[in-house]
Amino acid sequence: MIKEILIFVSGSSILIGAISWLFKTLLKQLLDKDIEKYKHELKEVLIKREITYKNLQEKRIEIIAQIYSLLVESIYSVEKYCSPIGNLDNKTGEIYKDAIRVLVNFFKYFDKNRIYLSEELCLIIDTAIKELRNATEDIYSNAQIAKITNDNLEATKVWMDHWTNFKNKQNPSVRTELENEIRKLIGVIES
Repeated sequence: MIKEILIFVSGSSILIGAISWLFKTLLKQLLDKDIEKYKHELKEVLIKREITYKNLQEKRIEIIAQIYSLLVESIYSVEKYCSPIGNLDNKTGEIYKDAIRVLVNFFKYFDKNRIYLSEELCLIIDTAIKELRNATEDIYSNAQIAKITNDNLEATKVWMDHWTNFKNKQNPSVRTELENEIRKLIGVIES
């Protein structure tokens, strides 16, 4: 009887062990298949994200480069307008219209693409645009008043004050910030 019980227990143990091993092996194979499937799906997602990130970075580089180009063009245009070369009559004519046109183009492009820039950089650019616009409009309005009142002294003073301020400042902060942003994106300097 004991022999039969031992045979039954050992047979059952062997059977349970074999079933357990078989179940473990099948489960491992199923999990390995799932893991490989998930690894492959994860690689696909990572590749898509990498391509999206790369395209976004390329677009940011293009946008920042264009903003920089329009900023420089705006500075040159306003500098030409603020220049003491010429007379007050020139300050209400084509040079003024050109300066305003260039500033408006710069602002429109920047405003449409500000989402690609940091808030800090946007504030710096907003300040630069405001300074350029204020100088242009201040000289223009004072030149208009001088035409009406035949008093060029105040208009000339405003004009020269803006010229001096413009030459001393020339918006180096915004140019430097844009240059550094591009350099970070292309890997010339580290973030």
